[in-house]
Amino acid sequence: MKSAIPAKAQKYIDLFKLDLQSILSELALQNKIEISAFRVVTVLPRPKSVVFKISLSLPKNLSRTVYMKTYIRQLRDEVSDFTEQEFQAMGHWYALFSAHPQFAVIHPLYYDHNRLVIITEEFDGINLGTYIEKASLFYSSANLKNFVLGKVKMAGQWLAWLHGLKSGLSDEPLRLEQITGYVEERLDRLIANPGLKLTVEFKTDCLHYLEKEWNSVRDGQKYQQFIHSDFTLNNIMFNSRKMAVLDFQPLVPGPVFKDVSRFCHQIELLRYKPIFSKLYLDHLKEAFLDGYGQPGLNRNPLFKIYYLTHAINHLGKTARYWEHRFDENLYNRWLVFRILRELKKTVGEGLDS
Repeated sequence: MKSAIPAKAQKYIDLFKLDLQSILSELALQNKIEISAFRVVTVLPRPKSVVFKISLSLPKNLSRTVYMKTYIRQLRDEVSDFTEQEFQAMGHWYALFSAHPQFAVIHPLYYDHNRLVIITEEFDGINLGTYIEKASLFYSSANLKNFVLGKVKMAGQWLAWLHGLKSGLSDEPLRLEQITGYVEERLDRLIANPGLKLTVEFKTDCLHYLEKEWNSVRDGQKYQQFIHSDFTLNNIMFNSRKMAVLDFQPLVPGPVFKDVSRFCHQIELLRYKPIFSKLYLDHLKEAFLDGYGQPGLNRNPLFKIYYLTHAINHLGKTARYWEHRFDENLYNRWLVFRILRELKKTVGEGLDS
């Protein structure tokens, strides 16, 4: 099998001791395809993983593009089970979505337990997150803004269809302790960060806010089922025919509100950048919830509960100043100040009402 590997990609291949010839030979055998050559098009380092984009040469001058993902060295001893569960989740959802005329998920092709490698087929499309940022600029055309509003509404429809499958409906009801335990752990880390100067009183206010909202949740909404669990702007792709979603988390039951509030929180984060139109961002959230089929869902107590968990989790990531460059931290410190101010306002008003 002929190969072409750029130096940058070779560095990562050597680091993880990956034998691409063997991996792709096993991929070909499992999927009953013939690969005459391959070329690593690019390598995409991520915070927790490295992704290789690979072009495969097939008979009759055909080609096929795949993505190979492996986790970074620091995580490799911890993610073997997670990697297998991630691949199983993709297979679970791919089977359910395969016949849908408009909605899709990425096709999983290969998993290697020993090498901790997952290979998926490329979805030939455009990243929704990139287009949302372009359309949200003040000077973007009305045509682009309307086009993206339509795609965001479609993303809401995609998620509603997934949730409507009731796949993996759990007998275990959602409990407040599951939420507060997650939040307490992250708040304790924030309080331990001396640069934030957060007090235990802030933690207490957050927990009281969650309890107050929880007391307004209807019992019929306290159920769990398999969800996407990382429904973010950059995990959504589209083309002229279909919309597909990437990066499913392992098949662990959770509330549907976690997915819906995650997408809306991602839109809200763009409000902190002055180059984006706040009015248009509001229209995007409205279009998404309209597509989901529940326009007023952002007023639901469970939505507000999970929205707060996303905000606290994002605050923790932003405040990890030691992981960023000096110039990045100038912006991050300002962002932390803004997020904290919004959090304190939300929690305070929630307790007063």
